[in-house]
Amino acid sequence: MASSSRSTNLYTVEQVRRIDQAAIRDGGLPGTELMQRASTAAFAALRRTWPQARKLLVIAGSGNNGGDAFLLARLAWQAQWEVHVIALGERSGGDAAAAREAWTRDGGRIIVADEQTQFPDADV
Repeated sequence: MASSSRSTNLYTVEQVRRIDQAAIRDGGLPGTELMQRASTAAFAALRRTWPQARKLLVIAGSGNNGGDAFLLARLAWQAQWEVHVIALGERSGGDAAAAREAWTRDGGRIIVADEQTQFPDADV
């Protein structure tokens, strides 16, 4: 599927870390709320950019952004998309681990990546 020609501003890892810390510290937002907002915005962007997409491949890292990835997968799953999640490690605790557990509790499967991992076909 063709992507949109719109440009997107990107931030460095350190900039995002500082923004997140300020939102939690100064804005009183819990980390779980930030993760939910990020995944909701990402899913909305996916739907706008690829309106015909219905098959999503999510690659989730072991850090906090991995939690965002699991919540994104969950939103797509709830919207009746076909969703595959590949995990690049396991998060031992915190909000990201809770997001991973929510994904599996809802029936989502996780493919643990290694050198032999075959990536499922996906629209996005």
